[in-house]
Amino acid sequence: MNISVALFFMDDEEEVQNVPRRHLRDASNLFEVPNNQFVANFRVSKEVFRALLDMMEEKWVAGCRTTQIRPDLKLGTFLRFLATGSYQQNLGNEALTSTAKSTVSRTIAECLQIFEDHICGQWIKKPTLTEERNTMEAFYERTMFPGIVGCVDGTHIRIKSPGDELKALYYNRKGYYSINAMVICDHKMRITFVDARHPGSNHDAFVWERSDPDKCMQREFDNGKRNFWILGE
Repeated sequence: MNISVALFFMDDEEEVQNVPRRHLRDASNLFEVPNNQFVANFRVSKEVFRALLDMMEEKWVAGCRTTQIRPDLKLGTFLRFLATGSYQQNLGNEALTSTAKSTVSRTIAECLQIFEDHICGQWIKKPTLTEERNTMEAFYERTMFPGIVGCVDGTHIRIKSPGDELKALYYNRKGYYSINAMVICDHKMRITFVDARHPGSNHDAFVWERSDPDKCMQREFDNGKRNFWILGE
């Protein structure tokens, strides 16, 4: 078994503290992890992971060659963080990524900036008229309900306490601190819009009423468009 895969299942960092992190990173091969374990860790298939690596190839921050983390390990660290919601130290202690807490923090920030600048906009965007018609037709065939252009719901993303002055704003009705993110998807569950600006204490209706889709649909209605709906619970 590859050393990085074996060490991944160790809970105690002391068991691997005598192995230099650089050597662990050099030996790591994320793609040797079994497919089901890979998806469980990163929430994407190996094919999607490789596609993301290709899209990010020319966008990494230049660093010292002797200490630079490989792009695949950076992306793995970032996706693992998104998948678990774990804070940096817990993630950094996993020998699969073998990175220190400070390095994990920088890696998350770097990957997040790349996703924001170069990737999210390619995939999360307002549907074209053709795509909207396709969504209406697909929902109608499935439900016999006409005019559905998407489905919306809110999801609470757990965060650390933001501090005394703001904690009440972010403490949600489920009993923890969060951001209330609104997500819209089409009939294929492809995300077409995300609004993650609002603290967890805000109700879903409050988030919707301050969103761009609400304003856009109101404008289209005022201009005469009828029988188009976004469904939500």
